[in-house]
Amino acid sequence: MRNVRATAGMVWLRVARTGLSMAQGGRVSSLGCGRVAAMIAMVLASACMTLRSAEAQLTVNTGTTTISTGTNVSTTTVATSAGQTGTLIVTTSGSLNGSSTLTVGSSGTGTLNVTGGYVSNTSGTIGFAAGSNGTATVLSGTWANSLTLTVGGSGTGVLSVTGGSVSNQGAGRIGFNAGSNGTATVSSGSWANSGSLTVGGTGTGVLNVTGSGYVSNSSGTIGFAAGSNGTATVSSGTWANNSLVVGASGTGTLTLNGGLVIVNGSLSRGSSGTINLNSGGTLQIGTGVGSGTLLGGTGDLTNNGTLIFSRHDTIYSGVLSGSGAVVKQSSGTVTLSGSNSYSGGTTITSGSLAVGNANALGTGNLAVNGGTLDLKGKSVAVATLSGSSGAIITSSTTGAVTLTGSSASDSTFAGTIRIGSGTLSLVKLGIGTLTLSGSNGYTGGTTLTAGTLALGHANAIGSSGTISFGGGTLQSSASNTTDYSARVSNAASQQVKIDTNGQSVTLASNLTSSGGSFTKLGTGTVTLSGTNAYSGATTVSAGTLLVNGSLTNSAVTIGNGGTLGGSGSLGALVTVQSGGVLSPGNSPGALAAAALDLQAGSTTFMEVIGSGAAAGVAGTNFDQVQITTSGGLTVGGSLDLNFGNSTKFLNGTVFDLFAFTGLPIGHFSSVVSSGTGLYANSSFSRTGGTWTSTIGDQLLSFSELTGRLSFAIAAVPEIAPATGGSALSLIAGVLAMIEQRRRRATLVA
Repeated sequence: MRNVRATAGMVWLRVARTGLSMAQGGRVSSLGCGRVAAMIAMVLASACMTLRSAEAQLTVNTGTTTISTGTNVSTTTVATSAGQTGTLIVTTSGSLNGSSTLTVGSSGTGTLNVTGGYVSNTSGTIGFAAGSNGTATVLSGTWANSLTLTVGGSGTGVLSVTGGSVSNQGAGRIGFNAGSNGTATVSSGSWANSGSLTVGGTGTGVLNVTGSGYVSNSSGTIGFAAGSNGTATVSSGTWANNSLVVGASGTGTLTLNGGLVIVNGSLSRGSSGTINLNSGGTLQIGTGVGSGTLLGGTGDLTNNGTLIFSRHDTIYSGVLSGSGAVVKQSSGTVTLSGSNSYSGGTTITSGSLAVGNANALGTGNLAVNGGTLDLKGKSVAVATLSGSSGAIITSSTTGAVTLTGSSASDSTFAGTIRIGSGTLSLVKLGIGTLTLSGSNGYTGGTTLTAGTLALGHANAIGSSGTISFGGGTLQSSASNTTDYSARVSNAASQQVKIDTNGQSVTLASNLTSSGGSFTKLGTGTVTLSGTNAYSGATTVSAGTLLVNGSLTNSAVTIGNGGTLGGSGSLGALVTVQSGGVLSPGNSPGALAAAALDLQAGSTTFMEVIGSGAAAGVAGTNFDQVQITTSGGLTVGGSLDLNFGNSTKFLNGTVFDLFAFTGLPIGHFSSVVSSGTGLYANSSFSRTGGTWTSTIGDQLLSFSELTGRLSFAIAAVPEIAPATGGSALSLIAGVLAMIEQRRRRATLVA
């Protein structure tokens, strides 16, 4: 045996065949080194130690020891006995290579800080014996355990990974023995368990994954044995498991407040197990291969976060509730056959999601961004329907099924809705707009109950199937101006609404719904060229409605921004409201109506072209409105005479712009001329029921009593100034008297 006494800043060393002892500040530590074959030098100055030994034992029972160079030992113990307090630090340039165990807080209070460098050993334990306290913090660098790592063996252990990496080839154990308390927090860096990870073996274990932390293991268990209590909380970061049991025989709680928990195999829950999938948290079952089972395929789950199925063929019949979302990714088919009520929506990115229950998709949105939604013979209702090109919605089971979308939000489905073994129909609910921009082949029909169905593709609603209107709108586009009138349902009370969206659409087939109505929306033009017998109202809210066929039983209202034209016939009252326009014909033309009410603020636009210097034929050379019911004309608003002639009309030329019997009611508020040529851009003045304007050497007169525009020579005799009159007013007065006698009526000016 040899004793070496260190000078100031050094330590006492005893080197023997069986080992080495060192003393500093009255404390003694031992370094078991077996047979020491080489010189052992130890220098301990301040908090820095350098140790070179083949098989030394390092024990830190007091103060702080810092490893800043390469150090080889067998076992390492920090705070061997109760009452002892020691701290071991491994810095960036240091390495502690152990061939055996590393214990932090054997019976006392021990601390290990890895601030860089490398630590290795067989098994690691933090808080070994009852009453001990161990804390290990890895800020950077590596701590590698070739066997197990236990946090809270029989005492209290705390592992904090804020950077770097911790690994163990065997099991990871938090709260291992009865009475122990273990807590592991990974907020950055990683903890990789090649074996299992148990949170609460027979004691109490807590696992926290936050920040960018990453924890991985083969099988995971929270609350392993009877009497144990395990809690795992993932707030961000990732915890990846091959399989996971929550509450095996003890009490286990898994809480996801954020981040991701992956279970490649089966996720099971015992009778004392609780899974809290909260907002922001994501639970993924499977990793894209043929494994991954959620709660045995039958257990219910409250999902307030996101549940991802990323595995091959499986059937899940449990009930999914809560405000969370479901995502199907990877190839293969997942079948949801429970009556689910989750409201966060369903997203398909690849593979196939099969519907085994009418309520399988919950109550939220549906986004098919890839892969296939297979309705499997079930009619399904969702909120907003959306999807990307290449996505497919179909039904592989025979029978008629319905896909209903009902949302106030606007969305686009660019995929394909097509027939499979069954017949599929589409129902649009909700006030939002659904745009179908893909080529669809479903044949079960389309029902518009609310909102707008926008046609973003020439084959957006297929080539067959009845279109039923219950309050929704069909919107055209530059890609689709198809005439769907032959497919419009003739069942009672159809509420047909067409938004031309700046396009021109012709509906050539007859619309005959008893009690049905028709509404024209949006800019652009709808032309009705059939014999339409529906009996409800016709409303033009925007754009132009051209009636070149007939509306036998429908009263027509032209609202602000709407225009009525065409050369057909209307069998009921036509009302042109303030801001509405009556423009008969098709440039020009004649339009017949049973009765006409031109309200204040409306505009009547009449084209006057003529045939050379003559009037020509009504409906061919000038516009005409024909009132088929005696006394059925009420005038008001503005009358715009749009001239397009290039030749001066002969005096005596007349244009019967309004053809009617009986007496008209009311007066126009103004009469003006527009267009091109000699007669454009003039204003008329009214005396009685006659509007006159002198243009050049001609007097233009429009009579409200007859609906006639006439041309005559403008004679302008001199009138004595004392009379205060003029030739113009004299002529106008004479014309008014003639009209009064002819009609035997008096118009109150």
